[in-house]
Formats: sequence, C-alpha cells, structure tokens
Amino acid sequence: MRGLQDEQLITIVGLPKRMKSSYLLAMAMSATAFGNRAGLVSYEMSNTEQQARWMSLGSEVNLSRMQRGLLNDKEIARLYEFEELITDGGFGELLFIHDINGSSTVDGLSAKHDQHGFDILFVDGLYLMEDQFGEPQGSSAALTNITRCLLYTSPS
Repeated sequence: MRGLQDEQLITIVGLPKRMKSSYLLAMAMSATAFGNRAGLVSYEMSNTEQQARWMSLGSEVNLSRMQRGLLNDKEIARLYEFEELITDGGFGELLFIHDINGSSTVDGLSAKHDQHGFDILFVDGLYLMEDQFGEPQGSSAALTNITRCLLYTSPS
C-alpha cells in the first residue's frame, strides 16, 4: 500500500486548516488504487463533504468551482472519467463513515471494521473521539488512551 504496513498507527498533526484532511483522503485514495477496501471515518466533515472532496481530488477539478456549479465541459468530463474509473476500473472501495455515535470510541471503530471488513481504516479528527476510560475529551490523557487502544486493538 505504498509504504503503509499492517498494524501501523500513523498520526498526522498540524495547525488547523493546513490540509491534513486532504492528505488523509489522498492516502485513502492511494490505498483504493491498489485494490484495498478502505474506510474513512470523519468526525469533522459529513459524508457529502468528504465525497465532494474525493471527486474533486480524483478528477483534479477545483472543489469550490465544482460546488458552485462553475465547471467547464473539460472539467465535467474529468469528473465523469474519474467516476467511471472508480466504478469500473479495478479500484478497491472507499467507504465514508460519519456515524458520530456509532464510531466515537475505539470499540465503535472496531465494530465498523467488523461490519465492513476494511483492509485499512483512516480516522479524521481522532482528537474528537471519546476515551472509553472517562478522561475528558481532547485531553492528553484521553488521546494517550485512545492511541494506545488503537495500537493494541486488532481486528477480529
């Protein structure tokens, strides 16, 4: 998977609005390009927002222009080409999950994995997850517990 290995936990950190979500989406797209079934859990964006970004990134059209309906014929053709590629081109599958209640804990993520059988799971906004041990959301103790649980939770 282009450098990703089984059982790795990779954390992307940075200041707000610095392309972390887009980078994560690009990683998920790369995983699917190699035939993997990927899940993208986002606590920050709806599935509709994530899918629009996916189509924009994959077809190399400007997201803002796409959302405002200002694409020219060439850009629209690229959107259709990308849609055909991901539908019929031997790509893996990318499933977007915005189920805040059902995936807000490590156990919830594990249940989503069991439900969908992902080869790889991407989480956008891990700091918004709930710690199953009761530490305050977003605290360093909660983040430590969440990442430790992620490291030691193997899919069934």
